[in-house]
Amino acid sequence: MTDYNKINGQRLAEGQVFNVTETIDPSDIMLYLGVTRDRNPLYDVKRDGDLMESIVPPILLMGLITRTISNHFPGPGTFVKDLSLSIFRQIHPLDTLTFVFTLDHLDQRGSGNISVTASTTTGINVLNATVDVDLPAECLGGESHGS
Repeated sequence: MTDYNKINGQRLAEGQVFNVTETIDPSDIMLYLGVTRDRNPLYDVKRDGDLMESIVPPILLMGLITRTISNHFPGPGTFVKDLSLSIFRQIHPLDTLTFVFTLDHLDQRGSGNISVTASTTTGINVLNATVDVDLPAECLGGESHGS
């Protein structure tokens, strides 16, 4: 296992895993629709209908992934260079997903690859993603250069 970087005072190592659980809030979908003006009826959260009739937009799922990478794992200053997402099942408002982030590769220059899976509370895998990242320069080397 290779470790080159520290972020938030914690040494990063290939194989390291970070988990986060998210419940998809209908208001997040409404915000997405308002910001993007996406009019796809699949994403329309029915105010008087069954929430299971609408699905979560893929870009919202990508946002959950990039937010976690930027805020938590590896953390602030991480640049997302490439993201590939495969969705296997429709995801609906109020679904609760557990995302598992695994640092698959990290080189001495601070470039890395993170794999992401998400599953429902019943253990059904609903998506896979791969994310290529660059860590911030202050995280390179054996010591943290932050305060």
